[in-house]
Amino acid sequence: LCDDSASLTNINLNCQRFAFSRLLVRYHPYFILQGLYALSEYICRFQLLTVRLEFTICSCHILLYFLHSSFQAADIFFNVGHNLFDLFNDLRS
Repeated sequence: LCDDSASLTNINLNCQRFAFSRLLVRYHPYFILQGLYALSEYICRFQLLTVRLEFTICSCHILLYFLHSSFQAADIFFNVGHNLFDLFNDLRS
C-alpha cells in the first residue's frame, strides 16, 4: 500500500499518516513520561536514595504527575482528531 510512485493522493496521504503514527508510537513523549513517572514513584515509595536527591526526585514526581495528566488529555484529543479525520475522509470518498 505504501508506494512512493502511487499517483493517488489518498494512498499517499494514508502512507504519510501511517508513517507518522508509527513514529508517534515509537517516540511518543507520553510513554517516556509514563516511564519516568513510574521510576520516580518507585524511588519515592521505597526511599532508595539520599534525602536530598530523594527530595529532588519527589518534587519532580509531582511535576511529572501534572505533565502525565496533560499528556493523557492531549492523547485523547489526538485520537478524537484522528478519528474525525478518518470519518471526513470516508465521507468524501
